Amino acid sequence: MIKDIFKFNERWKFHDTDESNGIARWSNEFGDILSVNYFPMVPDIEVGLDDIDNLRGFYRSMAEANGLAPLEIELEELKGLSAVKTLYKIKLDPTGFAFLGSYTLPFANCSYVIKIQAVESGMTGMRESAVLIIEDCKEADEETGKLIGWEVDPYDPAYKADFMANRADHPKYDERFPEHPLSRTREYMTEIFDDLEFDESLNSLPTFGSSEENTKKAWWKFW
Repeated sequence: MIKDIFKFNERWKFHDTDESNGIARWSNEFGDILSVNYFPMVPDIEVGLDDIDNLRGFYRSMAEANGLAPLEIELEELKGLSAVKTLYKIKLDPTGFAFLGSYTLPFANCSYVIKIQAVESGMTGMRESAVLIIEDCKEADEETGKLIGWEVDPYDPAYKADFMANRADHPKYDERFPEHPLSRTREYMTEIFDDLEFDESLNSLPTFGSSEENTKKAWWKFW
């Protein structure tokens, strides 16, 4: 069963599993959700894992197509396994944001995705309001109406999109706002990196191939 392949720390209590759809879920005291998704198909990653710039471009395009703002896109080694670490911001209706962090573990013919989801609740926008004062962003662009210098892509200062990261999303403000869902998501991702345990059978799975060997098969979904 999917829930038995990975072991997380004691903050996560098992919630439920849906083996037919390849997902198991845990939750914590804040109502944040951790899930493991299994995709029994060739990962839809169109570039090699050794090309970080093109990998970021690929994930940025996927994020923009799905209405997400990328905050982090990194390559990491998760307990000996190659992993793509991503962190996204999602707009909520009518106000506020949700944050989705994940470690994607791609193999030749399948992938596992460990996801964290934390949602802003109650009074929203306090982190942004405080950082606006700290960063002293006041001047607006006459054409777009957006504050100059407020929105910024984490890797490409020239990149522009309708929905982007802003200065309040920077990790340097996590300590100032420790219970903010973005701060919590980053904390959980660090804990997973440090403490994750998994079944040794993953070490024997065929590794993910080069970009030329990768076939386009959709695994991109959110729950």
